[in-house]
Amino acid sequence: MNYKLDKVKAQKLTDAFQKDHFTVKMTVTPFENAVGMMAEHQTAINYDTKQHKKAYYLEGSPYQMGYMMGLLAEPEITRMVRDFANLIVFSFFNHDKVSNKNWVARALGALVNEIIEDIANDQHLTLPKELMEEIKGILDGCKAANPSSKIREDRLWVLNVGVDILLALIYSGEIQKKAPWITSDMIRVPVMCNAFAMFGEAAGGNYYMGRDFMFPTAGVFQDVACMIIYKPTDSTKKPHISMTAPGMVGSIVALNSMNVAVGCDMAPSGNCTPYQTGINSLPMNRFITQNARSAADAVETMEEQVRGTSWNHIIADGASDRACIVETGSSSADNNFFNYPPKDLFTNKILPNKTFFKEHSSGTPKKGLMVRWNDYQYPEGYLYYNRGLWKYFNQRHPLDQKELHADAMRERGYINKWEEKNCPHNYYFAPQRESRKDFVMVINHFIIPEMRLFAMKQWTSIIAEGNADDIQWRYDELNYRCLKAIDSKPVTYNRAKKLIDFLSPDGDFPTYYANSPKSADGKRTRIEGSISLLDMKKCSMDSYYGYYGDEWVKLTLPNYL
Repeated sequence: MNYKLDKVKAQKLTDAFQKDHFTVKMTVTPFENAVGMMAEHQTAINYDTKQHKKAYYLEGSPYQMGYMMGLLAEPEITRMVRDFANLIVFSFFNHDKVSNKNWVARALGALVNEIIEDIANDQHLTLPKELMEEIKGILDGCKAANPSSKIREDRLWVLNVGVDILLALIYSGEIQKKAPWITSDMIRVPVMCNAFAMFGEAAGGNYYMGRDFMFPTAGVFQDVACMIIYKPTDSTKKPHISMTAPGMVGSIVALNSMNVAVGCDMAPSGNCTPYQTGINSLPMNRFITQNARSAADAVETMEEQVRGTSWNHIIADGASDRACIVETGSSSADNNFFNYPPKDLFTNKILPNKTFFKEHSSGTPKKGLMVRWNDYQYPEGYLYYNRGLWKYFNQRHPLDQKELHADAMRERGYINKWEEKNCPHNYYFAPQRESRKDFVMVINHFIIPEMRLFAMKQWTSIIAEGNADDIQWRYDELNYRCLKAIDSKPVTYNRAKKLIDFLSPDGDFPTYYANSPKSADGKRTRIEGSISLLDMKKCSMDSYYGYYGDEWVKLTLPNYL
């Protein structure tokens, strides 16, 4: 049954899409007083598929919004559930050790997918009810759109929580208990994300949040990625824009009508609980954005949830000109951070003792998380231990010597210059570069000293050591570029967009993505994940996905409300 859509509402939404250079192509009204729309961008086209980039508008209850998404995007959801959810597993293993053509890869892929599916089916009730209802709606909508659809509810769960389960298994080392033949050198975690928020004087009175979610697309995401506008009928929920893909109830980044935005970066750490993962990462971004009235409210909401996988979250608040980085681990893991690093780092007095931590405290982890607000002052006493940590590492790795530059801990310093490898794996205190109160930044590592100890678990450090230098370099490089831009005043919208896209093949580091997948004709580099710039005053999201050289696409939330 289709209900009649009010002409005034239909025209308003059509005009809103038109202002953002989209044309409405499909409208569904299976419920009274609720509508779903799919629109295509008038000029932005995916280089490989030659298809216009899509955006969606959904309103109603969680189930209704999910159902209409299924009606509007069943083919795309099928690709995400059937292909992306299965193939993404291979992005977490070393291709030099695991080839897609040998028995190890086949066995590994089948095993890991089976483990993830079992855990997901056991744990899905720990997700917030509204997300569970939306997933059920997606399933029913897909079946209504295509009665022959092979989509199963359990695979939708895997799509939405599988990566968090896999990361928790890998970070904690539990994956070896499930499959003892999986060795650390077979694992390669794709840890690549960048984000910043600048406001007030730093942004000339504006507020920009940049978000580069560098994540494997598994040959699927780059073709179906989209932005979705959600308008819940529940007045306690906030309308918002989500950068995502059809079938995913989570958000790579999300922005709500209260000018609150949330994104996340991967952060390898030992305090993970794969058998109690709860809600993390993309689902957490979406859940917080849909419910939060402010950044402080967002942090409180996050604290209340069951979490099992370590992530960094950036939260921006355009209404109050505040921002914070939330460094998170499991809400139920061992909260004693002294139990994670190798014991000899304490017995040999290479790491500070409990008395030092008490006297230089950043606080106590609250249910596995700690917060760096934009006025957080890093306790610099920890940085004095770094020289001993570098020396300790070099003594035990005579063939892999690391150099600690004289300016490495300064505000605009570098631990790694471009293509250097100077990090003693995870065994050091990463300095917080930002000292301004109107600029925060996050990459893929914990900075709060107490949280940093969680990441020093020996297994976790081993499987993350191949990423440590790149993580630190991206943090140092983006920091330097942002501070230099702030110096030259004002940071314009276009300048902020270039800052978050600083790794573009057309920029200063053309070889950074030299090994990334290419388009079918080999001429374009695939964007692994998506890049977004949010104008927190105008409540708009500008996103870049598909292939480098494609157009950015933009949605302005107030026009749809």
